[in-house]
Amino acid sequence: VTRIEYAALDARVRALEQAEPIPTPEPEPPPEPTPEPVPPPPDTPPSLTTGGTINATGYTYGGPITITKPTTLIGGTINVPAGGVGLIVASHDVRLDGVSVRGVQHTKYTGELGIQVAATVASPILRLRIENCDISNVGGIGLRLDHISDFTIAGNRVYDCGYSGIMVLSGLTGTVSNNTVARIGAAIPMLELPGQGNAYGIAITDVGQPRSADVLVVGNTVEDVPTWHGLDTHGGQRIRWERNVTRRCSRAIFITSSGTGRAAQNVIVDNRFESPLPVTFNRIAITLAGVDGLTATTNFVSKDYPIAAVGEADWYDRVVYDYGGGSTNVVASGNVVG
Repeated sequence: VTRIEYAALDARVRALEQAEPIPTPEPEPPPEPTPEPVPPPPDTPPSLTTGGTINATGYTYGGPITITKPTTLIGGTINVPAGGVGLIVASHDVRLDGVSVRGVQHTKYTGELGIQVAATVASPILRLRIENCDISNVGGIGLRLDHISDFTIAGNRVYDCGYSGIMVLSGLTGTVSNNTVARIGAAIPMLELPGQGNAYGIAITDVGQPRSADVLVVGNTVEDVPTWHGLDTHGGQRIRWERNVTRRCSRAIFITSSGTGRAAQNVIVDNRFESPLPVTFNRIAITLAGVDGLTATTNFVSKDYPIAAVGEADWYDRVVYDYGGGSTNVVASGNVVG
């Protein structure tokens, strides 16, 4: 090859290398790091008395347990001892979410309580929230909440209780909403209940002063309170009962006075008081006794409840019965019988 031919060949090789460069191989990616092992849950359930946020899901505890610090308790099951209390709230700013409370029986009336608030008139419990909990098989009261203020009781299931499902005593400014309460006093003979028949689905009442006031009771379902009251207040002031449903309750709702004063300025609106059957005695859908100021409008009342004749004394709008005829400032209109 002549020098001239070699130079021409070398020029063509360089031109090809510039037109089609030899690709550089991609570097191998680094290996994935080995994940840290996830520790198993502790064998010992977390303490429920430390305060803060506690996830007790999957653990079971024996009561009574007392919460004395601001706490968010998520999940867990608490067993109520015979004749005792499952969970006691003795602090402000407690939230219970998805907690299950289980009693030992509901066929005899006893002093058992599922969840209790330990407070006084001088030192009420503030900002209590009980949500999405399941309380059952308690011989007394599922939720007994004394002297609470700024509270929320929502989305709970309370059933198979001897005396009451949800009982708020001297509660101020709160909401009881979207709870299901069922089979209260249903497994106990009437004569064995307090007052020979008393049982309450949801009661907003008092233990002396102050009287319960400014409470919204909305969207709840109360079923199977065969001996007494599905919804109730003794002495409650400015209680609004709205869009609740009762079924198979002797008296769907009862508004009455207490030892500390007359119930005042209650509103009963857009509720459904469905059939009390098979209950065949002591049946009235809306009952008043010693009330000063009440409005009852646009409620549905089952035809299986007694309906007053036109102009019958002590009845308003044919479905609201004033027991004893001593109530004042009552307005009833637009209620439907079906």
